[in-house]
Amino acid sequence: MKIQSACRLFVPLSVPKNAAPPAPPGDRVELGNGPEGPKAPPAWTTLEEKPRFGNNLASHVLMALCGPVAVVLSKAGNALDHFGQRMGWWQSLGTIKKPLPPSLLKELPAANIQRPVVLVPGWQTPEDRFDHLADKLTSNGQNGGRVYYVRDGEFYADLDCSERIMTADTKSDGKVFVAVFPTANTPPNLSAPELAKDLKAIAALTGSPKADVVGYSMGGLATRTYLDQGGDGVGKFMILGTPNHGSSLARTSLGLLDLASKGWDTNWLLARKPITEQDRDALGWLRPVTGGPTNPQLADLNSRWEGQKARTEAIRLVGSHSRPTLGRYFIPVLGDGTVPGNSLQIGDEKPHFLKDRNHRNHGLLFSNPQTYLEMRDFFSWDK
Repeated sequence: MKIQSACRLFVPLSVPKNAAPPAPPGDRVELGNGPEGPKAPPAWTTLEEKPRFGNNLASHVLMALCGPVAVVLSKAGNALDHFGQRMGWWQSLGTIKKPLPPSLLKELPAANIQRPVVLVPGWQTPEDRFDHLADKLTSNGQNGGRVYYVRDGEFYADLDCSERIMTADTKSDGKVFVAVFPTANTPPNLSAPELAKDLKAIAALTGSPKADVVGYSMGGLATRTYLDQGGDGVGKFMILGTPNHGSSLARTSLGLLDLASKGWDTNWLLARKPITEQDRDALGWLRPVTGGPTNPQLADLNSRWEGQKARTEAIRLVGSHSRPTLGRYFIPVLGDGTVPGNSLQIGDEKPHFLKDRNHRNHGLLFSNPQTYLEMRDFFSWDK
């Protein structure tokens, strides 16, 4: 589903982790701008300096060594891509976004959703990634019979958020909601307050004070940031394919952007996602917390994990551990092709790794039959 639209932003500030206790659930404390005012934690703010591959000597040496290699790969890929297009072999070579394969969820047991469930997208989540799950949950009129898209606390009938639904005309028995952020690359510190407005609106609409949440990829970090800021609208929280300790692919992407900004030709490699300068803040959030320059936002968020967990009823980590994935220090490990399996784990929570051989790569986790069955069990949709 297309998670791109213009929308105004509101960024709340509150007390840091070592200051006074947080405000009552649902309230937000605004800080003054004076020199005496406390400073918000890194996880709640935008970095003053734009994230980069690294600023230390080792990073500069690595960039100097890898820069020419990246340029050669980019130019070779571009030449091969154009040749294959002329020969009719493909429309685009190596594009990361792939068409959604046929659904494998249709024959699985139905879901009887007891309270609202909110699907929170990640960084550049393709517009169709939730389609199979949404169809499964709402087919034949069940669970409200349709998906409701929520942006800036308002409800829409379509994923482009062009057809607004007035609250009075919306069925109060709606159960399936999708959070829509201002852009597909809105970083967690900016999407968390948007999620707060969406959850508040869903609670007012349905009468349920809490909603169950599936935070996918960076959407898991957005939900954790919401909880970190004192949010109390989450019941059970499934963290699906979320890089809780970062992903080396994000740091590699920052490296390609850095090379491009210095005049190196890495355009073809960047276009595979595609990745632009507008993605820097989000990629900064997704950098590994170890194995290179520090990631102050994610490290800070992780330091208060137990508090985030305490604001939910239960946590379940779900992901893949079956594909070669770029790991710490760029050493291949097992994961979902984007997020290493060991990056999913946080605190004492043990991940539930998908064993179903279908749709185990990062972009297809929502279409995996075992993911659906994990949701059905965790959220008690089988009652």
